[in-house]
This record gives sequence, structure tokens and C-alpha cells, in this order.
Amino acid sequence: MTKDSIIKMREDFSTSPLKITCDNMIILYDHMGFYPDLIWDDGSETVMAFRANTSQNQDSRPFEIFCTNYDHIQYIEALTNPTVAKQWVEENITDETQKELANDLIKQAIGKRSYTGTTSMKNVYNKDLKL
Repeated sequence: MTKDSIIKMREDFSTSPLKITCDNMIILYDHMGFYPDLIWDDGSETVMAFRANTSQNQDSRPFEIFCTNYDHIQYIEALTNPTVAKQWVEENITDETQKELANDLIKQAIGKRSYTGTTSMKNVYNKDLKL
């Protein structure tokens, strides 16, 4: 990813957990309660993670420091709620057709979730729902 797109995701979703996927399916998380936040160095275009070592030598070396450059990042996902998603759409999508499509997708995602998130609740999905 480019430096600008990485910074935009971090700024736009600064209060949401981020899932960062790097080459070779290396997964990093930022803003997660059970992970330390990542250290982003925009000047050097690198990101650093501190996490538990899960390899075979974890008894003697229980800690891992992972550092990679921005070019290694394939994509970033913001793990957010419908309110934040709706606000992001309003602030970032100017084309009305695309905005309508994005809002419909948000409504569909809400409708496919049940209280436990395991089964669809058709009565929740309402095409005319105003978020």
C-alpha cells in the first residue's frame, strides 16, 4: 500500500480496530484491547509490532518484535460498526450512486446479523431504514 492510503485508513478509523494483512498472510492488529498498538513510522514507512512468540522456542524467547515496510502491507481492514461506516460513507463518497450502493450494503450487513451474529434476521433488514 502507499503511505498516503495507510495514513488515511489510520486517520479515518482512529477509534476502530484495524486488521493489517501483509504479504505471506502475516496479520497484524491495531487498536485491539488484547494487542499492544502498532508503532507507525511514516518517515521511514515502517510499522512495528510487539507480540507473543508462537514458534517452538517460546519458552526461552516468549516475545517477538516484528517490523516491516509499508510496501509489504497488502490491505487494511477497519473493523467497525454501522454508525462509523455510515459516517465514513458520507464524508468520503461523493458520487450519489456509489453512496446509495454503500448505504444499501451497510443496511444489508445489519439485516444479516442476529443478536448472536449467527443467523439472519429478515425482520431487521428494511430497505427504507434510515441510518
